Amino acid sequence: MNLMKILLLVSVLFAACKKDRQNSGDKPGGSMEPVPEWASFTTANSLLPDDQINALVIDRNDVKWLATSKGLVRMSGSNFTVFTPANSSIPDPYITAVAVEGNGTVWAGTAAGLVRYTGNSWSVFTAANSLLPDNAITCIAYDSRNKVTWVGTGEGLARIDGNGQWQQVYTTGVILSMAADQQGALWVGAFNDFAFRGMIKKYYNGQWTTYQLHDMGYASAFPYGLAVDKANAPVVALAGTVVKSVLRLNGPGWEELPRPENASGFKAVLIDGDNIWVGGRTLCRYGSKESPLVKLPGTDSPVAAMARDSKGRIWIGTMYGGLFAYYPATR
Repeated sequence: MNLMKILLLVSVLFAACKKDRQNSGDKPGGSMEPVPEWASFTTANSLLPDDQINALVIDRNDVKWLATSKGLVRMSGSNFTVFTPANSSIPDPYITAVAVEGNGTVWAGTAAGLVRYTGNSWSVFTAANSLLPDNAITCIAYDSRNKVTWVGTGEGLARIDGNGQWQQVYTTGVILSMAADQQGALWVGAFNDFAFRGMIKKYYNGQWTTYQLHDMGYASAFPYGLAVDKANAPVVALAGTVVKSVLRLNGPGWEELPRPENASGFKAVLIDGDNIWVGGRTLCRYGSKESPLVKLPGTDSPVAAMARDSKGRIWIGTMYGGLFAYYPATR
């Protein structure tokens, strides 16, 4: 499966966003939470190469790594370093995913393979020179407990352990999201484009457990966002033509969390202590129907990715509005 097909799945939900920008004004709907502190970074006020941020991760030194459509970006304080095919071994400037190991090694996904950057050297992995099932990388997750890097593609998974040993793990559907839990199990949000059905899958000790979203009442749902809370329960954000729900595993079954009024277009999930932040066409703290929506200043762009730094600030990557740092007034 090529990257364009994967991106087409992602664009289904947000196709109307840019179309409606001229008529949307500054009001996405619902009550707005007062803005306590914001910082924004765009192509207009920084060295960010593009305002589309597909993924982001923050390492233990609070360095931000951004997957943009025009390169891999390292942001340390106010300093930006942009890596492209012109100044590095990156095979394609469109970066789809990024993750950082505990030792600082960075993994970046592209349409043309996987890149590893140690700070001193680059390595490029493809289906021709590794056990990657496919060159189109969709997402990457790092399991800090077992020191394992998981790489999602349109055709399956690759598992890379701390000794550099590779393993192929096949599964059905395009992998849209991943997260490792505290026991080392991998949770996967996947979508079968042939049947047009989403699923949540768990991989543990070589065995798969599959939860079909269609059978749970969520037809044609895309599990775009996935995270694990402090109780080791996976939290999954679903979106689709008629679906806008967030599920959490509760014992043997899944519970739907109360959705704040007018929250929609879910794409990313961030666990911040007891708080569950969900971003998409809106940004909100989940758990109550009365939770206010948070307005990103100066843009109507949907949220694409989120991460938290050591100071408690939430960093927000958007689909066309650049990068934001947000410090919630109430935590």
